[in-house]
Amino acid sequence: MTAHSAKIRDVVAKALDGVAEVTVTDQKVATVVHVRSLVSNQAVDRTIAHGMGYTQIARLWAQGLRKTIHLPAVGTEVTVGFEGQKRELNELLFGLFEAGELREGLQKVTPGGATIVLKPMEMGKRALGHAIMEIGLIVANSVAIPLFVNWLYEKWRSCGARKITVKINRRFYEFEQGQLTKAIEEAIEFRTEQKK
Repeated sequence: MTAHSAKIRDVVAKALDGVAEVTVTDQKVATVVHVRSLVSNQAVDRTIAHGMGYTQIARLWAQGLRKTIHLPAVGTEVTVGFEGQKRELNELLFGLFEAGELREGLQKVTPGGATIVLKPMEMGKRALGHAIMEIGLIVANSVAIPLFVNWLYEKWRSCGARKITVKINRRFYEFEQGQLTKAIEEAIEFRTEQKK
């Protein structure tokens, strides 16, 4: 293995943080990088030419792979639940994920640098059509929670500001930006302390 290929392999492996298998194949003036997700088993290859900025190109490409081959986001995860009528919750979640279909494990990077992941849906037992839907909110240390909450609030308003209750750490909240920001920040702090 050439020094260029070894450097590219190390840069890509570091960017993917142990959630994918990374191998390389040497070519004359380039390296073919093979990445296989340890989560979804999806694989992708990319040829990176040796030359100016090749390690930066490799790093940026690897960071973009989290979206294309469904690698898990890295950070602290907090579960955020939404409770209400199934139709209204579906409308909200379609707005959040901006996807053609909702499926467990669907991911989206949001403003503020957080990642949301769709969790399995539960049907409520109280009334017909009532449901509880949850997302995993994965945040890194540098995430700006107020930006995320503002984005969430705007998505809720664009769906008609329907009666949906938000559940964080077994407490229920209305869609009020200040309360949600504080609740999420406290939940992240609590989860971070648990990890220590």
